[in-house]
Amino acid sequence: MKNFTIYFLAALAVLINTNAKAQQALPYYSGFDSPAEKVGWQQYNLGVNATYGPWGFSNGGFSAPDCIYHDYNDTGTVEDWYVSPALTILSQSSVSLKIRTFAVMGNAIATDYIGVWYSSGSGDPNDGQFTEVAELTGLTIPANQLVWVDTTINLPFTSGSGYVAFKFKNENNWFTISIDNVTVTALVTGMENKLTENDLLIHPNPSAGKIFIKCSKKINSIAIYNLLGEKIYSTDAGIIQKSEGIDLYDYPKGIYFVKVDDGVSTDLKRIVVQ
Repeated sequence: MKNFTIYFLAALAVLINTNAKAQQALPYYSGFDSPAEKVGWQQYNLGVNATYGPWGFSNGGFSAPDCIYHDYNDTGTVEDWYVSPALTILSQSSVSLKIRTFAVMGNAIATDYIGVWYSSGSGDPNDGQFTEVAELTGLTIPANQLVWVDTTINLPFTSGSGYVAFKFKNENNWFTISIDNVTVTALVTGMENKLTENDLLIHPNPSAGKIFIKCSKKINSIAIYNLLGEKIYSTDAGIIQKSEGIDLYDYPKGIYFVKVDDGVSTDLKRIVVQ
């Protein structure tokens, strides 16, 4: 019986580890607010250990309760990475996020750094396969106002799996970072013809379990995806130009993505079921 228990626990550990490393389909979202939204993220520390670091979760996120946060350091140069799960990226994609910076002097000092990096190979920054796609150090000026800022970054084209990472580098300075609401989506064709807010209305959002989709144009199809990229609802019921009601009462509370295709362009909207 003892051996069986040991084997069972070992198998369970392998299963959990495998699931944690499983690729996530797009669209991918993490607000770092639940265990499911934190699964698969890995931390790598390439510099000295920060006195008040490294990356961790902090309440007071843009979406309650949590966000990822890195406190300041006063013990030499830290280089701390926070790397996403492996994402299935089959076309050019973009990452959008909320970021908030703080520097006691009112602006980021030259040796302080926060940036978004991307790898289509290894998820370990020690392997040197990450490429910088955006530096966000001076995104808020002055940085001591603690204002959440929106930003969207296009990622390099890849086919297969890819990783998004946040790199924090700080040397003996009061520079802190908060990041929340990370969304990675594929860039669809026809973005120049994207449905506008006046064309497409999805309400209520947040929803208690039922949403209504109203579009001024004729809709060819509607699909809804969960955070794992699994399609939970779809209809190709032909031309829809009225308010379409969809029940989501049987699905867990959380973030979903609604994909609407009018035959010319495709639009993706994020909704919250609570």
